[in-house]
Amino acid sequence: MQKPWDNQELVASVEEGLERVKLKTENERLQKLTQLQNKKLKDVNASLEQMVHKRTRQIRAALNKIEKHNLAMEQVLFNVISINPHINGKFAIEVCELATKLARSAQLEKEEIKQIRYAGLICEIGVLGLETDDFLGPFTKLNYQQQQNYLSQTKQAALILAPAHELHPVSEIIEFQFEHYNGSGLNKMVAKEIPVGARIIAIARDYWRLVT
Repeated sequence: MQKPWDNQELVASVEEGLERVKLKTENERLQKLTQLQNKKLKDVNASLEQMVHKRTRQIRAALNKIEKHNLAMEQVLFNVISINPHINGKFAIEVCELATKLARSAQLEKEEIKQIRYAGLICEIGVLGLETDDFLGPFTKLNYQQQQNYLSQTKQAALILAPAHELHPVSEIIEFQFEHYNGSGLNKMVAKEIPVGARIIAIARDYWRLVT
């Protein structure tokens, strides 16, 4: 500033200079704080990412364990059925495969297709509680009581599978496999009440029953 100066102008210039220094200092402080916070945030994100990866691995391991358990349970039930010399294990496999193809053609959900495949494989599990004469021959050649006994296999299946709560959807498919679309089946269910899986199993079962 040149002489002679104006006092007010001088004071204003000094105040402006002090304000600039103050702003510069505050800016430097905020930059350092931002850098520190960004570093902390980066560390937190890295830690969270590690936790997510770890948790994902744990969930996948648990799901794989459940899947293996379910497959083992499925194999056990199939073996229990197949060990009976009067029950055709090949028939169960054919019903299972055809039912699975039909379910896929119907574009059902993945989990529902899995349940239908499972139900097809063990659809005759209720037969284990019947006398041989009640299921060996063609249904039309059974007497009235034998026919009633044959149809009661669905209740037998429900009892056998009852303790396994996770198999309830599979059990329901098997239980309602002899319901008729027109409502004239065992429980007089109307079409919309019959699980789609039960309808599919009925088609696959009757087709292979006719073939064999």
